[in-house]
Amino acid sequence: MRISIANRQRAFSLPRGWLRRVCKGILTDLDRKDAELSLLLVRDDRMRVLNREYRGKDAPTDVLAFSMQEGPPIGRGEILGDVVISLETAARQAAAHDRTLTQEVAHLVTHGILHLLGYDHEVSPEAARRMRAVEITLLRNLEGRGLIPPGGLPAPLPEG
Repeated sequence: MRISIANRQRAFSLPRGWLRRVCKGILTDLDRKDAELSLLLVRDDRMRVLNREYRGKDAPTDVLAFSMQEGPPIGRGEILGDVVISLETAARQAAAHDRTLTQEVAHLVTHGILHLLGYDHEVSPEAARRMRAVEITLLRNLEGRGLIPPGGLPAPLPEG
């Protein structure tokens, strides 16, 4: 498993070792032990540029995922792609949801990795519920490993 981490902001400090363990825990739980991915931490101004360029939305967002493969979900042993997280947005969301920054970042890393593996919460309410259920399971596993504090998990999405 190869995980590349680049921090392009200075406002928030998260240990690279912790970020790497979070990514490895998620990929292990998803049976992707041979996968490679890149994690990039940025400020809102950089995220806004990326969001405008790739999604046509002129505002920062919390997380973007750039898959290295188009089409159906990829096999094992391949490069998954890049997960980009705005730590400024993550910090605001953490405060709004009464979470720690580590809880929020772990959720965003999880969310981004699932997108790289083909999950898409925007295609249907059922797809969103499935993706959220997997996120909750993965985050509980991170709690169990002591990588994030207990509590602060996102709520399951309602049926219907």
